[in-house]
Amino acid sequence: MSSTSKKAVRDADPKIPENLRTEAAHVAFCVVAALGEMRERALTIGQLLLPMKSRLARGTFTAWVQSDCGLHIRTAENYILAWCVTQACPALKLARSFKLCALYELGRIVDSEEERGAVLSELIADRPTAKPAEVIVELRAKLGLPAASHRVLPAAMQRVPAISQRIEPSLVAEMAELLGDKLRDFVTLVGECGAVAVCEALIEFQRHAAQNENFSFSAGD
Repeated sequence: MSSTSKKAVRDADPKIPENLRTEAAHVAFCVVAALGEMRERALTIGQLLLPMKSRLARGTFTAWVQSDCGLHIRTAENYILAWCVTQACPALKLARSFKLCALYELGRIVDSEEERGAVLSELIADRPTAKPAEVIVELRAKLGLPAASHRVLPAAMQRVPAISQRIEPSLVAEMAELLGDKLRDFVTLVGECGAVAVCEALIEFQRHAAQNENFSFSAGD
């Protein structure tokens, strides 16, 4: 077992039964590694798509992305945002603590503006250990932008009853039970990235696992 895996076992959540901690640490290690691979793939896809986006009319680009590339347009645009912001601030490419959601948000803020990219680079250099959420808040403040708005919440809340009626209550209860202590984190992730983006990421991860026979969560690997 690697030193990283051993440390993960030592630091494991005490709620995990002791006889499962080694396997749980291994699974967590595999998941984190897979997420890192997803980040790299997303940046590569963003790099590939950017030139096509600039050359094709928007409607044509959207249709091409969805039919030929098999991506939802929102996912494609997020990948492009992530790639662009890592070009504006190269330090982000190696900053693995900045997950895709953070790169998407930073990409929207920088919006391919050179001056904003310079401010972000300076902020990252001054605060190399800052958490992504802290960087986003400070960047908005330095650029004189308002804090992230949740004005869409009331409209969304008006739709909740209709949505809830279409979801089997027992399924909701089952999912909440399966997520356990991670439910709050999952809700936050959906709120930050959008339900469609989260579902697409989960489906892509599952597809990757199903297609790659060497992709295993087995503790014996």
